[in-house]
Parts: sequence; structure tokens; C-alpha cells
Amino acid sequence: GDCALRLWDAEQKCCIGTLSGHLDHVQALAVSASSPVVASGGKDGQVRLWDMRQQSCIRNLASGKEEVLSLHLNPSDTILAGGFADAACLLW
Repeated sequence: GDCALRLWDAEQKCCIGTLSGHLDHVQALAVSASSPVVASGGKDGQVRLWDMRQQSCIRNLASGKEEVLSLHLNPSDTILAGGFADAACLLW
């Protein structure tokens, strides 16, 4: 694969955008319930924040840790938690 995220229009059943930046496969996503922000985490140890309106990366939270296994945004979208393969957990 090319390690990109793909945005799909479910009604039209077609790809409407591609988000590139991860250096290895993406394994985790956290979607904001109140804003157009999505967080992605990959085997490259990077956590990226994406603006879905702009279809661009707005921040790279490169951790330098092992691969990202999970991401979660709290209900108010003020804290992002990331779980890593080395059992570390980071909060942003």
C-alpha cells in the first residue's frame, strides 16, 4: 500500500480525497464528533491531525515511539490519547 488515508463519498461510492504523510501503514483513527478533525496513527510511530475541510495535515505529533496501535479523543475533543506497541500511552 501507499500508506495514505482515503476519503470516500458513501453515496457516490467514490474516493474524494487522499491524505498522504505517513511513512508506513495507518493502523488507528480517532474522529472528532464536533469538528472536521481526524487523528491518524501508523506503524511509523507518527500521530497526525488532519483537517477534513482542507484535506491537509495540520499537525504532526511525531512521537518517536513504537507503532501506534490506538487513538481516542475525549468527548470534548480537548485530549487525544495514543497507545503504542511498547505499552506506552501518550496524551496530547
